[in-house]
Amino acid sequence: MHSFIEKLLEEHGEIRDLLRILAAEATRMEEGEDANDGVILDILLYMTHHPDLFHHPNEELMFSRLMMYMTHEPEAIRQLRGEHRSIADFAERLMDDVRARINDLSEPQDDVAAECRQYIDQMHEHMALEESEAFPLCQEHLEAADWEWIETRAKIRETPFARDLARRHVSFYRRILEEA
Repeated sequence: MHSFIEKLLEEHGEIRDLLRILAAEATRMEEGEDANDGVILDILLYMTHHPDLFHHPNEELMFSRLMMYMTHEPEAIRQLRGEHRSIADFAERLMDDVRARINDLSEPQDDVAAECRQYIDQMHEHMALEESEAFPLCQEHLEAADWEWIETRAKIRETPFARDLARRHVSFYRRILEEA
């Protein structure tokens, strides 16, 4: 397996860690307990920033290079590209609903818990599709020159600001895990 895909899979593992914590908070809400709203917001903040700035653009580079070898866009790739946008939008709405609940704006806890579950399910399905269909397609069709092209473009985005932001995301990720 190419190291670029291995890095994406490592990031999927980090996302799964956060989704487990989010699921535990959803369970607390479903059981009528107070959830740790700060942890929920931190997770959603991380999920709406890190994947959109780093993870998904790298997947998009890989998918765009793959399309050079395809006569048509595979359904899985089309679906994943759409989900990169729709899942981010859903996470933003969920974050707004959590904030509304915190500010006592009558956002029922059960509704927020159900939205968390829906978001968790969508993320798991999304990553499963990437891992079962998209990544193997890329692994099968992309050659050394393609991986070099992808890695070069990924590095171009790594400005000093982006590297600092990535470091802050790693610190933030660790803090979320510690708080939970």
